[in-house]
Amino acid sequence: MRKILILLLLLSFMLVVFPAAAAPSATLPTATVIDDFESYTSEADDPNDNPLASTWVDEDDDPVQTLVNTSHAGVKAMQLDYVVTGAPVASVSRTFVTALDWSEMTKLTLWYQGFASNSADDIFLQLLDETNTVLFQDSIPGGAGQIGWRAWVLDLTQATEDLSAVDGIILGIAATTIGSPGSGSVLFDDISVSDGQENIWQGDDSTDPSAWSQAGNWSEDVAPDVEMDARIPSVPIGGNMPVINSAGASVHDLTIEAGATLDLGVQDLSVSGTIYNFGTITQTQAVGANAEVDFVIIGGHPGVKIVTGAAPAAMNPSSAEALGQTTVSIGGNQACTSGDNSVQRCYDISPEIDTALADGATVTFYFDPQELNGNECESLAVWHFTGGIWEQIVGSDSSQISHQCSVAPYSVTVTGMTTFSPVLLSAAQPVAISLQTFGVGQQFPFAALALVSGLFALASLTAVLVLRRRQVVS
Repeated sequence: MRKILILLLLLSFMLVVFPAAAAPSATLPTATVIDDFESYTSEADDPNDNPLASTWVDEDDDPVQTLVNTSHAGVKAMQLDYVVTGAPVASVSRTFVTALDWSEMTKLTLWYQGFASNSADDIFLQLLDETNTVLFQDSIPGGAGQIGWRAWVLDLTQATEDLSAVDGIILGIAATTIGSPGSGSVLFDDISVSDGQENIWQGDDSTDPSAWSQAGNWSEDVAPDVEMDARIPSVPIGGNMPVINSAGASVHDLTIEAGATLDLGVQDLSVSGTIYNFGTITQTQAVGANAEVDFVIIGGHPGVKIVTGAAPAAMNPSSAEALGQTTVSIGGNQACTSGDNSVQRCYDISPEIDTALADGATVTFYFDPQELNGNECESLAVWHFTGGIWEQIVGSDSSQISHQCSVAPYSVTVTGMTTFSPVLLSAAQPVAISLQTFGVGQQFPFAALALVSGLFALASLTAVLVLRRRQVVS
């Protein structure tokens, strides 16, 4: 039997003082897929053969793990149907044939999707050795209630134990409040580890503490390049967020933590790998009359395009109008309202000339298909925040809105946009009137204190053990 004292371990994790990250290798990052769930056969295909349940094991039949034909990428994913009303934890475990050496791995990435009908319980992950010692763990408070596919990037350099012999991995749901009923389903997909060099932004160079290109602002004493992963923490050592101050900025994978900000200045950023934006990317540029300006170009694709004085003929603009110095901010992988029913990419447009335009501008909003959050792309409308409510920008006139939903990145274009403010995309009017603060996406959730009271309540249940059968799988 594998015995995991989850409750005490979760509490003790809050008290850990993380060591400094080890110096990573300088080679091109390589990702090792742990499970993408594509190779399993479903029970529907063969009722007598369900390798998913053989690989991801649960002795208590709670949660129920099933293979579903929906995924973050590919075709299949694992669905965990859970109940945490009686027992405070429900989990599944996978034991490897031989222990895996992850001592050189710098991050573990997985994708998850909750549902609005779920109770807002916590998702957790643990790595164990063969003696059942927890080598690493992390959690997402309320993760079960977060809808739409979301990336969870875990920094393995923060492990307090040696990762040279990882024997197993546990995924599960923990009740946010002991004694409160909780149930639902969570999808998991594309679990991988990477040994890529991760260069941490520090923002403490004595010459220019905000310059991306300044070597002294980075933990490796060199600015990132196409073969190097980088991370912008929510609280850099020097307290300064980066500004890309020169052309040619590049990176392999880039993680922007919740609460962190990257200012592109007037430059582009070349990303040869993947960008995980849990915070905010911002850029300020001049938007003149009869202009076409792309904002936040990353990997060759803009985040927002603004066109003035070039609306379709149907709009018949009488004059060209300029917006002046305009700042566009984009928050990714996060809720734009407390109701969380919109595309998981939030926009804010702040022009220097903020008086209402007579003819309006044509604005295109780009997003990744994985950020749809349950919306149908062709049904998306554009809503802006007026300070009290979310209002649709162009009403129901189909001539003022168009959709590009066939090739990523998807986009929605509106013409005649006359006022500018925080903007979101949603097929229906946002259910909540409150505006979420930019940069509060989910990542490294133990920095949040919302769970403290719940964890101390968990600590009182020190005799509660969750039993898991050790079963070796390939």
